[in-house]
This record gives sequence, structure tokens and C-alpha cells, in this order.
Amino acid sequence: MNLHRFLLALPLLLLASLGHAAGVPLGPAVVVDAGQGLAWIAAPAGRIAAVDLANGTLRWNGPAQGHPLARLEPGLLVALQPDDTGVWPFAWVNPDTGAVGERFSASLPADVLASLEALPNQRFEVFVRAVEGGVELHWFSQRWAFRGAKLEDDEGVIQREGVVRVEAAASRAYADASRPQRPRIDLAPGERLAGISEVQLRAADDRHVMHRSEVEDAVLGQRWRWQIDERNGTRVASVTLAEAAAPWMINGTQLLWVARPLLIANESGEFIETPARLIAVGLADSEELWSVALRDPVFRGSMPP
Repeated sequence: MNLHRFLLALPLLLLASLGHAAGVPLGPAVVVDAGQGLAWIAAPAGRIAAVDLANGTLRWNGPAQGHPLARLEPGLLVALQPDDTGVWPFAWVNPDTGAVGERFSASLPADVLASLEALPNQRFEVFVRAVEGGVELHWFSQRWAFRGAKLEDDEGVIQREGVVRVEAAASRAYADASRPQRPRIDLAPGERLAGISEVQLRAADDRHVMHRSEVEDAVLGQRWRWQIDERNGTRVASVTLAEAAAPWMINGTQLLWVARPLLIANESGEFIETPARLIAVGLADSEELWSVALRDPVFRGSMPP
């Protein structure tokens, strides 16, 4: 996955209408439980970590590995790294300690590798929807030949999609016949607040809506002012961020959002790379309160010539 693909995909990685009962996904690397005051993240080095939302400190970091998907009654539902195609492994992780519990899996088409890690020749996306007794995992897979130059016998991009249903109480996952859907992060015309921009983006928990405008910035060239309202139109805050859109939600007096990796120049003209991060920003002044690094969503390895 290159950076361009990641930037195009990022706005799709939000999910609305999950509710606090199953946690709230902020993109593919973060699950937030505001009631418990925790977020579980896909941390660097393959581990999962628990983040205290009050101050950004880590409650634990591993031993669990994989990507957090949802917070359900048995624990934290985690997608594990598969050993081969055709199987999607999961595990329950103790949300308070990081200990790995029961494992189970779902069958996928034989040519699908259910890996949420950054890989050079595929993209696998998953969107979580809460249902009675568990969650539905709406997945989309794209794979292409791991080559530099295109050959005549290349099959092009192989696309697959489907839905896996997870029954929490039974620790059971299976393919569901329903049609997979990507969530819509912009409000439909009938949902929009009157009197503001037509582009209105919902929070990950669907409790707030944002519209944005450009702001000049000496370092980045431009930043974006996010005007945030409740769904009834009551103004909540105005904050200025480096991104025009990103996975986000309000947590008390904080704005939680997921930043992509950035390469920016400092005052001396030196380029500084910042990793993907979960960031808490104060609603009163747009000041960063804390941040934690997330697993790199961009493939950094070498490619064939």
C-alpha cells in the first residue's frame, strides 16, 4: 500500500452508528470506549495497546497482537495476522490486561489474505457494524501482482468482498450472505444541517457533524478549521487541524482524531516525519493534549524493479 492509496482510502475508514456498546472504531487501528475512558490501538511492532483517554498514557502494551475491531461482552475482538489465504483468524483479548483468550476463525475465498497490515500488493479493508448478539464485518479485498513492470499475463487487480458475522457469546464467525457496504461518512441531503456547507462529515459515533474551511499556514501551506455541531445544530467547538478529513469523535472536552503519517519542514528547513497517531485536541484552544503512535499504515519495504 502506498501513501497515495492510503490517503484515498482514509475517509472511508470511519464508521457511524456503532454505539458505545461495541466501542467506536476510529479507522482501522483504533477502538474507543468513552464510557470506560480507554482506546485500544494497533500499536507499532504488531502489538495492541490500551490508551488512557484522560492523558494518553498506556495502560498496557501487548502481549496481544493484531488489530482491534470492537469491544463486546466477551472482551476486545481482535483480528489476528493470518498465516495463509482463505482463513480469517480472531481472538478475544482481555481489555484490562492485554491477555489473549479464546481464538476462532472464519472461512474466506481461497485467494483472499485477510491481513490488515500494510502490504506491497494488496489492500484489505474492514468496516464493523453492530448487530444483535455481535458484529458484522464488511470486508473488501484488492490484490495485484507483486511486480514492478506490468506483464502481458498479469491478471490485473483481483477484487473480492463479503460479510463475516461474529456471534459474541458463541465465539463463532461465519460468512454471511448479505451484501457488504462501506459506511457513508458525509451526511445525505435529508440529514444536513441548514445554513452551512453542503459537505458535512459525521463523527465516528454519529453524535456530531463537522464542516470545514481552509486556513493559511506558514509551515503546512494550509490547515483546516473544523466547525463542529451536535446533530441538532448546537455549536460545540471550532478547532484548527492539519487535515481536511480524518476519523474523529468528541470525548468530553477533547476531540479525538487519527492523523496520517506526515513529512513536514521545520523552521530550519529540515524535514521531520511524524508517524500515524491518535491525537487528543482541546476543544477550547485546538492545542494538542497528547498523542500516541499507531502502526504504520504505509508499506515501507522495497519493491521489485
